[in-house]
Amino acid sequence: PQQGRGRLQRVCALSVSGLCEVISRAQQEADEGERSWLLSQACGFYKCHCTPAQVNRDLCIRIMGESCSVRVLQCSLLNTMQNLESLLMQFHWPWLVNLRLDGALMCGGVLVDSSWVLTAAHCFTSQHWTPCSVVGEFDLTKTDPDEQIMKVSRIITHPKFNPKTFNNDIALVELSSPVILSERVTPVCLPSDLDPPAGTPCLVAGWGSLYEGKKICIAHILEKELSNITQCLLKMSALGKELLTNTMFCAGYLSGGIDSCQGDSGGPLIFQDRLSGRFQLFGVTSWGDGCGERGKPGVYTRVTAFSDWVMTEIQSEFLNMLHTHY
Repeated sequence: PQQGRGRLQRVCALSVSGLCEVISRAQQEADEGERSWLLSQACGFYKCHCTPAQVNRDLCIRIMGESCSVRVLQCSLLNTMQNLESLLMQFHWPWLVNLRLDGALMCGGVLVDSSWVLTAAHCFTSQHWTPCSVVGEFDLTKTDPDEQIMKVSRIITHPKFNPKTFNNDIALVELSSPVILSERVTPVCLPSDLDPPAGTPCLVAGWGSLYEGKKICIAHILEKELSNITQCLLKMSALGKELLTNTMFCAGYLSGGIDSCQGDSGGPLIFQDRLSGRFQLFGVTSWGDGCGERGKPGVYTRVTAFSDWVMTEIQSEFLNMLHTHY
């Protein structure tokens, strides 16, 4: 077992882009206990701290199975789908989440784990209620076959969120129980440490307005490109450049047009990494000056600025579960 652990740790240390290769190697391990441990470590962000002696315990096997199965699924999808938009259209954005209040759309969100949703903190600033989370949903006017309505256990807004400036506009929503993972309900990959360059094509999804005054009920996909931060500062200067911080970025076409809008808050902005081919979350829809107006790109929370916070919150809860059961 120790030899296998060292081998996998060396592979993992190379790059998160080698995730599929790591999973493939782990699956080839003949020893069942060692294979389970290797798979638990191959889950990248979803690392499960289970030693080889613990792998046969029910809780560890269940959590490892939930987190690893989605990674294997994502790798298989990468081998069969070459186009980002075609995959998303076919699977209706399997990580997209609808945060509902009293049956109505409140905000968007993105599934980052079988029990966790990432969204915008400003969705909860003036409310004292708990929404429910809906995964596997595409059309708000009907019940989709893969739709799962999940109760919310707790909401964790970033401790430094500023509701006046929207700085650090990010929050985690813990579900009361894990979702059932499938091709149409799948957590998104969290980003690597390197930000994609300006001009990178990205996609945003949600049920919000396509432009001011136009509501829709079917999840839409908007193509955007990452804006150069200097250009963004110049275009947004009328609002005060101090509003744009290093926890934010701009995306959209400066010529204007269709944009993320009311109802899209908290939803994901994703891109396809050119080196690994993985689909990664890079932004959470945060704010903007109007919708789709010329020279006013949308502003998004930069997820890479909060990777440590997200991992700490999720892993601390996982470790609490282990300590409770062992």
